[in-house]
Amino acid sequence: MGVGHIFYNGYDAREFASPTGTTKLGMEHVKPFVTRGLVLDILDLKISQGATSALQTVNGNKMLTNSYRITLEDIQAAMKRARLGKIEAGDVVCFRTGWHYLADDPATYAQYLATEPGIYLREARWLVDHRPALVAADTWALEVLPGVPTSDPGQLFTVHQELIVKNGIRIGEGVIVTDLANDGVHEFVYSYSPQYAKGATAGNVPPIGMAVKRGRKGRD
Repeated sequence: MGVGHIFYNGYDAREFASPTGTTKLGMEHVKPFVTRGLVLDILDLKISQGATSALQTVNGNKMLTNSYRITLEDIQAAMKRARLGKIEAGDVVCFRTGWHYLADDPATYAQYLATEPGIYLREARWLVDHRPALVAADTWALEVLPGVPTSDPGQLFTVHQELIVKNGIRIGEGVIVTDLANDGVHEFVYSYSPQYAKGATAGNVPPIGMAVKRGRKGRD
């Protein structure tokens, strides 16, 4: 993901892009890492608020509705509800939306790819101020799609540009934290060992979450 021809760390695509992959920025340069993970359970927050306009049920599974924008207020309320202090530099922030359920059924896979709930620029810039190592969600692209109505319709994946290119913060897609949330876990050990594919711009290895099970929704 780039801004024009400029990519992560200021690299110019005209200098490193090739038909067989990238000569810089490939996954072979990403090292394993272990850090603190945070679950921001936006789905449970909206259910607790009785926010029916933000919710839908598909095949018996509750999830955020199509193109629901996760606001900064949602983020702060979810953190307060989970009794999380603050986001620290180097953390991994994981959003739970329930959207991944659509990918489990071939009949709803087209809906899964057509739109998605997620954050937009205000939220991304707030996260940037806290310097997380990675921002992830259980959706396929993290950010709200389509973008907000005021955005330029010709400009896509602006949150990717804000996080990756402008601020060097990686993105995790399809990171499912439902089991952690159901076990009342909102703070955990996030471990990742990358897929070493030379020249690849992403990897398919799922992360590992390790935690001590607590009471329902983090309430002992």
